[in-house]
Amino acid sequence: APLVHCLTNYVSLDVMANGLLAAGASPVMVVSRAEIDRCVSIVGKTNGAVSINLGMLDQHRIDSCKKAVEACVMCNVPWVLDPV
Repeated sequence: APLVHCLTNYVSLDVMANGLLAAGASPVMVVSRAEIDRCVSIVGKTNGAVSINLGMLDQHRIDSCKKAVEACVMCNVPWVLDPV
């Protein structure tokens, strides 16, 4: 199953994870900037993708989202922006 790295708000975290599981994907909910590069690299090796949800932003989440997009570009991993 492809991995889908989700940077989503805490309100919809379980809904997103359960929806991906129901669709046959494997959700990954990494938000730590220290782990994002490695996570995106692994996601790319499974032909997965990254989903970024901009709901309920704080500075930590903004930094994590930017880092994830940069990693996606470097690793050629598709990503989707959900502006809410």
